[in-house]
Amino acid sequence: MWLLPEIQRCPRGKLRVCGVLGIALAAAGLSACGYSMDAPGLPAQHRTLAVDTIRNATFTAELDVRLQREVRRLLFRDAGIHVVPKSRTDLVLQIVVSEISVSRRRSVENTSVGQLTYNLNGSLSLWEVSSGRFLISGRPIAARSRLDFAERTLETPAVRDEGLNDAIELFAARVVDALLVDF
Repeated sequence: MWLLPEIQRCPRGKLRVCGVLGIALAAAGLSACGYSMDAPGLPAQHRTLAVDTIRNATFTAELDVRLQREVRRLLFRDAGIHVVPKSRTDLVLQIVVSEISVSRRRSVENTSVGQLTYNLNGSLSLWEVSSGRFLISGRPIAARSRLDFAERTLETPAVRDEGLNDAIELFAARVVDALLVDF
C-alpha cells in the first residue's frame, strides 16, 4: 500500500495523527480522480414527496399511524428528498398494509412465550403528479421480525408492542429502500 512507508516513518505517539493524515490523503486522491458516490434518489430528478395516508387493512389499531411516522422519519434523514404536503409535491407515496400475522413459541406448562415472530405484508405505489401516472404500482413489501427471549416471558401488551415496533421499523426501511433503490 502506498501509505505504508509513511505510517512506518511515524513515531509511535504520532501514529494516530499519521493515520488521520493518511485517510485525508486517500480521500483527496479519490476526489481528484473524479470518483463520487451517488446517493439513491427519486426518479426524474424529483425532489419533493408526499406520504399519503397509509391504508391499514388489518385489525391492528394505529398500525398505519406508527408506520407513517417511521417512513417519514427515514425519509427526513435523506437530504435530497423534501417531504411536503400533497398540495405541493411532485410524487405521492401510497402504502397499503394488507396483513399482519404473529406466531408464538409457547411454553407447555404456562402461557409464557420464548419467541414472537411478526410478519407484515403490504404494497407500495408511487404516483407522479405532473403526468398522473404510477411509476410504481402495487409493489409487494414484506417484513419479518423475530423477538427471542432468553427466559420464558409472560406475553403482555408491552411485549407484543416491542415485537410490533421491530416489524414496523423493518417494513418502513423496506419501503424506503424500494422507493429509492429502484431509481
